[in-house]
Amino acid sequence: MLINPKEEIIKALHGYYAEIPIYAEEIKQGFKAPCFFVQQLKLTQKDGLQNYYERKADFDILYFAQDETNEALETMGAELAEKLSFLSEPKLRGSNIAYRVVDKTLHFLVTYQTRIKETKTYAKMGSLTEEVIAEDGSSRKQDRS
Repeated sequence: MLINPKEEIIKALHGYYAEIPIYAEEIKQGFKAPCFFVQQLKLTQKDGLQNYYERKADFDILYFAQDETNEALETMGAELAEKLSFLSEPKLRGSNIAYRVVDKTLHFLVTYQTRIKETKTYAKMGSLTEEVIAEDGSSRKQDRS
């Protein structure tokens, strides 16, 4: 089962802040605060042992508040650090958690790491026809599946 950290972040935000709109693809023109925007910054993948891969996904979760004071935004940053450090459903643990306020917008930065197992599928062998030729020159064919 492939875990999508972005979907899990959105589920968690909906669970904690059901009344606040969450945008994932783009922020609509003329949006109304408060709202969240979940943006994946970077995804890196490196080979692990055997057929495993380590995948890291970096996110910037923007929060636009009605009360644009630094105190309100920093309070939300502290709440998100607590609530998004561990996503319990797929057991994702956030790391490199940081937040900052830039131009009256909270930027909450978090990285989720997942381990992926590559499942290899092999083509099944087709039918095989075997021909046996005896010393006397007679032959016999046999199909094997």
